[in-house]
Amino acid sequence: MPTYSNLALKALDAAGTDGMTSEELAYEKYVNIPEPMKKHQNYSGVFATLRKERKIVQLKDIQRHDHAVYVLPQYVSGRPIVPYKSNCDRHEEKINALTDEVSTLRAQRAAVKALIKAGKPVPVTDLTTALDL
Repeated sequence: MPTYSNLALKALDAAGTDGMTSEELAYEKYVNIPEPMKKHQNYSGVFATLRKERKIVQLKDIQRHDHAVYVLPQYVSGRPIVPYKSNCDRHEEKINALTDEVSTLRAQRAAVKALIKAGKPVPVTDLTTALDL
């Protein structure tokens, strides 16, 4: 039995510059897809894997029926593509900002605790910020 990846690559090659969506692939007429393998969800995951492996690309600003359109790299024809980014890459800036924020809050909390321990007054704004009250 053929693999999902092989069927997807064969169908994308047949589609050429038109490319296709995962939904279209599930109903592809150019490739003999066995009935149990005809599910959009199966090909959505396959497209994600093939994209991660740089075997296919997603065309930018082109959708059909609210689905992304994919092509083989040789069929891009100079059109803009969506660069592949892993989840880690996509969220790296946010993670760094949150890490900095956590460090700041920990320092503020430590300062408030030190003031409390020393019996000194703590400004309400600092206490509220540091302890999330």
